[in-house]
Amino acid sequence: MTFFSHHNIPPHCRIVAGISPPVVQLLKHDPDRDSISLKCHSTLEPATEIIGSDGKPAEETHVEWYRNEVKLTKSPHIDLQRRKLHIKNALAKDNGVYSCLLVVVSRTDGSRRIALRSSKNYRLKLKPGTNYGQSKIDCTKNHNLLLCRGKRGDRQLGVAGDRLTTERPLMSDEAPAQLQLAGEGQSSLSGPAPVRIVVHPVTTVVNESQPVVFNCGFRVTAANESGGFVLRWRKDGKVIRRWDNLAEATTVPTDDAMVGATESSTMFRDDARIHVDRTNGSLVFGSVVASDEGTYDCQITNNASDFLVSSTAAELQIISNLRFTPKPPTSKNLELGSIAKIHCKAQGTPAPTVHWTTVVSDGGPAPALPDSIEDVNGTLVFRNVSAEHRGQYACVAANSQGEIRASVSVNVVIAPKFEIAPEGAVQVAELGTVQFHCVATGDPKPTIQWDKDLQYLHAKAGGANGSEEERYRILENGTLVLTEVHLEDDGRYGCTIGNSAGLKREEVHLIVKRK
Repeated sequence: MTFFSHHNIPPHCRIVAGISPPVVQLLKHDPDRDSISLKCHSTLEPATEIIGSDGKPAEETHVEWYRNEVKLTKSPHIDLQRRKLHIKNALAKDNGVYSCLLVVVSRTDGSRRIALRSSKNYRLKLKPGTNYGQSKIDCTKNHNLLLCRGKRGDRQLGVAGDRLTTERPLMSDEAPAQLQLAGEGQSSLSGPAPVRIVVHPVTTVVNESQPVVFNCGFRVTAANESGGFVLRWRKDGKVIRRWDNLAEATTVPTDDAMVGATESSTMFRDDARIHVDRTNGSLVFGSVVASDEGTYDCQITNNASDFLVSSTAAELQIISNLRFTPKPPTSKNLELGSIAKIHCKAQGTPAPTVHWTTVVSDGGPAPALPDSIEDVNGTLVFRNVSAEHRGQYACVAANSQGEIRASVSVNVVIAPKFEIAPEGAVQVAELGTVQFHCVATGDPKPTIQWDKDLQYLHAKAGGANGSEEERYRILENGTLVLTEVHLEDDGRYGCTIGNSAGLKREEVHLIVKRK
């Protein structure tokens, strides 16, 4: 994310003021059409003006909508128009807490400049099995406040101290310093939540393969009518673990509101490295891998979703071990006269440098690479392979962790080539004799294999007179000899030549004439 201060404002930019956090408002509800409309409203429209070098605004603003922390997309059921959200044919499955994210992005590269989470959200809670327009709303119930606007006064779901609610981890390039999580603040419809988080996860930097524990200590502050609490852990905004303190085991979300997040986190379900400690709700990693890196937070609610409390977000940063990805091959065959490449990549923290060098047998200092060989960002490039390129080469990766090497033996080969190839058509009388010649060159010396109608021929010495094996003979020079030709010998005979540089095949058609 790019931040501007008074000392580093680009010449083509002018910053006048900031943007206030938005609130979610009920814009319209139509019982006849079973529709609900919400708006992501900011009391102060952006007063920031950033002008690009072309004289046009360099940034633009858009809104992202979320239901129970799952991002909403446009569908036949949900319509997104600028800052408005329209729900058509509202059903019980639409229940949940609706929030919005006001995002300012760069018009040139699409990167985020600022992201503000709604400070006040709306909850929708309809009875299962009924359409919105078919059920009478009881405005004496706090949980129906969304549909009772104007009947019992507007009340919006908020947080203590009017702090900004960011109930999903913020990407590193999304939010300025003033964006903070609701944490232990109020997040219920009827008052303070009956639980508060007192021990938050903290940013951790750890070596790969080491264990990690993220804490989420909470304290019950009031009676909870629905009974137990549900604690869920998220990585980069997606639920990866869920723990019900009244259940015997950790489970995955099953309610409609969490289906999207659960599907996005399938990769974590069977990962035995990660579990929730049932005694205190901590997220435990047995050993971390590079893909675990990200932003984590915990949330506490109940089975009725009457409240939602979020912890502060914590970063997990993995110091990757120095290693090749993947390791180069131990040997490589390069064709004479060709352009060839040998790739070498490595990863680690910090990012390693990678280069190639020659290897000498006596262990002395390695000479420089020949002019016809280039080291291009870890890729060894042979511009015109010659016999002089045979030898040992080493890929070297290094960072502050140390140095690793991988040796590659380079062989120069010549692709097989026909000097005499079987071709065309040959006629022979029944019980006659025919020869097909096949001569090839290459380095290493090519092998020769004959087939009839793509079925390999296996000529064997000896055997009884007149046996099938005795009628087929392959000479040392590669010539195929057929004696006492039968009518069923009619067909296509192919000769395949090959070595480590490749394979080639040519064929001849044998036509047998009846006597």
